[in-house]
Amino acid sequence: MIKIIADNGGSLTLQYVYGDRKYQHSYDDMTKAAEDLNSLVTGDDGEAFAWDGNEAEECWIDPTDDQIRNGGYNVHYYIDNHGVLEWGVDTSWHNVDAFTSAYHDLINA
Repeated sequence: MIKIIADNGGSLTLQYVYGDRKYQHSYDDMTKAAEDLNSLVTGDDGEAFAWDGNEAEECWIDPTDDQIRNGGYNVHYYIDNHGVLEWGVDTSWHNVDAFTSAYHDLINA
């Protein structure tokens, strides 16, 4: 499972869980985040665990329902190659819109 967590500060975090292994990395560059999501979706399932920047599990972001409702975070899931983000839909979250646009451009290139 891949969790995509946008924060109201403009960053985006990808979390990837495969079995008991976990990977998390935060991005300010939405194009790089889109490239890494594409690598996670199309690559070897264990490949991401060797990437630089894997944050320690105790540093993982796990927004509460209240934090999401109050506008601190915007959370999406990408499960079994079925994305849930709608490309081109204005979410009013600049980082989410920039990320989905970059990912859409990448997979349709």
